[in-house]
Amino acid sequence: MTIKNKKGAALITAYFVIFALTIFSTAFLSRSISEKTTSERYAKSKQAFWVAEGGIHQALWELNSNNCNNCQTCGSNKCLAGTITGFGDYDVTIDLTNSTLSSIGSVPARTSDKLIAKTVQTNLSGGANSIFTHAAYANNDVTINKNAYIDSFDSSIGPYSYYFGGNIGSNGNIGTSGTSTNIINIKKNAFIMGNAETGPGGTIKLGNNAVITGTTTNTSTRTLDPVVVPSSLTGLSSGGSITVNNNNFWTVGSGDYKYDSITLKKNVAMTVTGDATIYVLGDFTTGNNVDITITPGSSLTYYGDGIFSVNQNAALNTMEKDPNDFIIYSTYSGANGILLKGNSEFYGAIYAPDTDVKFNQNAAIYGALVGDTVTIGKNANIHYDESLNTILGGSSSGYSISVWEEL
Repeated sequence: MTIKNKKGAALITAYFVIFALTIFSTAFLSRSISEKTTSERYAKSKQAFWVAEGGIHQALWELNSNNCNNCQTCGSNKCLAGTITGFGDYDVTIDLTNSTLSSIGSVPARTSDKLIAKTVQTNLSGGANSIFTHAAYANNDVTINKNAYIDSFDSSIGPYSYYFGGNIGSNGNIGTSGTSTNIINIKKNAFIMGNAETGPGGTIKLGNNAVITGTTTNTSTRTLDPVVVPSSLTGLSSGGSITVNNNNFWTVGSGDYKYDSITLKKNVAMTVTGDATIYVLGDFTTGNNVDITITPGSSLTYYGDGIFSVNQNAALNTMEKDPNDFIIYSTYSGANGILLKGNSEFYGAIYAPDTDVKFNQNAAIYGALVGDTVTIGKNANIHYDESLNTILGGSSSGYSISVWEEL
């Protein structure tokens, strides 16, 4: 073989070697890239799983410790959305009817084009109970004065209406955990379109022409849990004492607020224009003719350590006439902690288990009342909002996870 032919053969061999090395290198590089991609997807998948679990734990905390104040309503369920900074987003569906939590963890974010998501579902055991089960419920005495009227409606289908075919029901129940004689006192001409119940051994005093359309029982063993002010409120710095003088205005927007006291003098108009939560260390008091108005799409949640007292001719309303948008929680343990005087109108719910709740004559209440005692003045009306039954309070055990699975 000539030198020229040998060189040609060597060149061809070199080409084959280079070609083989190129194929090998390409395959190796491709595998490395694939393994890197797989590894990254696996890491992000695990990250999405842990974000979903974080959503589950946040939902448990909301249910057990924060009355689900940060939850949204999603049809018949509650929803909770959040972000774990640097990791991803979670979206939790809270289905208390079926006692489940379903959490989707999204990495790097729920709106990402390269989204990786994991879903964790848990079954719940234990848990909180509805705190607004009756038109009026108390630890002790319930007094319904003469000519008072109690019935129910459902704000989820519209405002209260007693006209033919209107939104009116017969679940205006009243109750007490008290066990004393005449622990419920229904005076003459009062009309209860619902049931009445006492604690074991308790009795009901029924005045002349007073009517209870439903059943009467003495088997209630309900315990009213104390109010726990969320740490997100107790940790705030106080804004001091608020005083709004006669004939003036006060507008409250979205946010959390803490004050030493609030005083609204005569003819004051207070307007809530967002989702507001107010915590007052002392008293909330008003003069006559005060209007507290919650605009459409807004809400007011009030926590108070002192007295909540509203003078005559007050209107505490939501423009959408939805009592779910105005909830009052009181930790006060002295006498007469909640007082709304004559001719007042109130759309909302009050939970004050350690103090007296009193509405004077001619009051109109659309919602629910819970107190150590509850007194309804003569000619007053309570229209219990059945949709308030979905608002839950804390229990000694709280919700816990009984079954857990990754979907």
